[in-house]
Amino acid sequence: MKSDKKEIGRLIAGMKSAYARNENVMAWARDNSAGTDNTIVSSLIAYDLQAGTYVEKTQANPEYVNTWSTQLAELFRITRKSVAIVEPCYELATKKSQQRMSDHGYI
Repeated sequence: MKSDKKEIGRLIAGMKSAYARNENVMAWARDNSAGTDNTIVSSLIAYDLQAGTYVEKTQANPEYVNTWSTQLAELFRITRKSVAIVEPCYELATKKSQQRMSDHGYI
């Protein structure tokens, strides 16, 4: 995909519209671009579109955030140096999870 202003503008507008319709924005980007893979540009746009959602969910669920933060702090206390959080592994995932990863272009 070209990273020119016109193409990026088209991508932003289309992904924003898909997001407003509650559609998968990465699927929209793949379906409306020359390639079949997720691109860096479309990934960055998707993160920007969803950023407000994360903030809203955090503010709406302070108990969940506090529980998660407490658990993470405990992991840091136990390990003393670092904690590695790994994304789901395709090879160890259930068939349903593997299908979801494939559908969303995560692999």
